[in-house]
Amino acid sequence: MRAGPEIRAIVRFARVNLVGDWPAGPPFDLVFCRNVLIYFDRPVKTRVVDRLLDRLDPRGYLFLGHAESLGGITSRAQAVLPTVYAPARPAATARS
Repeated sequence: MRAGPEIRAIVRFARVNLVGDWPAGPPFDLVFCRNVLIYFDRPVKTRVVDRLLDRLDPRGYLFLGHAESLGGITSRAQAVLPTVYAPARPAATARS
């Protein structure tokens, strides 16, 4: 896939070692982590997902592969479409 100059001007593409040190930077709007988590055991998968969610903008989205799910891994994200997750929004509190 290729991105035209208009897209490249506003998008930062980066490869990150998911279990290593991450570079500092602004929050991610979109994270594509497709068909990667299936190779990690549960503790590493949980740690990686938590790190991704820590860096994901509250309005951002995390894209996983079709063989992956965050079910049972974290309650910090909610599915919005198959394989697409957003940070969980706090439940609305009832007013008296």
